[in-house]
Amino acid sequence: MLLNNKNIVSVSLVLSRLYLDDSEYILNEKWKEIRTAFIDIKNEKLLYNELIQFLSRNRVLEIVLTNCKKINDIVLEDFIKDIQNQKLKNRENVKPEILKNIPDILNNDNILFIKGSAISQLYPLNYSRYQVDVDIIIKNIDELWNMLNQIKGVYKFDRLKIYTSSKNRISASIDLEPISKELPYIDIHVSPFEIWGSINYDSDLWKKNIKVDGKILIPSKEDMLILLCAHLAKQWMYRIRDINDCYIILKNYKLDWNYIYTQCKKFNLFTLLVILIKNVESVYGLTIDDERFSKKFSFFENLFIKHNLGKQRVYTSFGLEFKFVYQYYYLNIGMYQAIKN
Repeated sequence: MLLNNKNIVSVSLVLSRLYLDDSEYILNEKWKEIRTAFIDIKNEKLLYNELIQFLSRNRVLEIVLTNCKKINDIVLEDFIKDIQNQKLKNRENVKPEILKNIPDILNNDNILFIKGSAISQLYPLNYSRYQVDVDIIIKNIDELWNMLNQIKGVYKFDRLKIYTSSKNRISASIDLEPISKELPYIDIHVSPFEIWGSINYDSDLWKKNIKVDGKILIPSKEDMLILLCAHLAKQWMYRIRDINDCYIILKNYKLDWNYIYTQCKKFNLFTLLVILIKNVESVYGLTIDDERFSKKFSFFENLFIKHNLGKQRVYTSFGLEFKFVYQYYYLNIGMYQAIKN
């Protein structure tokens, strides 16, 4: 997880992790361990600016603000102001409570909230998870047209993306921009769900789901974890936010690890899953008692872990990305299969 400067990473991991179960004592103890390193960074303008940008790229500014206010150290006063200013430069967050303001048409059993919109529902009230939009899956095309007709005048179209799969199916996603600033941006995905054209993952999502506050549907905790790994398979980087998301799922819920293992193997996401689990173990000390997830990393996997926290670096993610593309796409080409057989 090391970047160019070890102090930036160590300070960031302390200030941007989640402290649950009234663990403010742990926060203050960890702050004492990195306080000198923080002051050294603050005294170097380039390093200080890089720290703020690093936290921004890792999508944890909200959490850093919450933790810094809990620490209540005069050394952090200017830092808090600078973090707040950086937030103003970024796109405004979607707060968990903003989901209460979505059009009623979205509150039905044919629409599933995924990604950050779902995981944010698991976060404790004292922390706010950064997200810039709301992602939903529409179960069928009829429901899509029904929804689009009912939100006329509330949302406008931003862009349409079409995906084709190796199974000769077509899927699409539609980005909607709200007319009112009180509403979130919405990304609509039509089943079968193609995660950024990379992973086919459709019917399984509808077999198990959870209803939040008697209104919106979200995937099972197992599927949330799998979708989190699939997100990494598009970006070829990982963020502290991803580590926090993984932690919040692992800590609070009993999971069906056989299902997770099978699905991640099926979609070639197993390595990315283990990378997240190992990072949770490093940051939080939370371990998974299952030998299947005690994988030793290869040279390319270690290269990815070391250099791709908060930013994709092509030369250090290429090995992992090439392996994923080769295994997922090329091994499913009909001609290749014919030759193989």
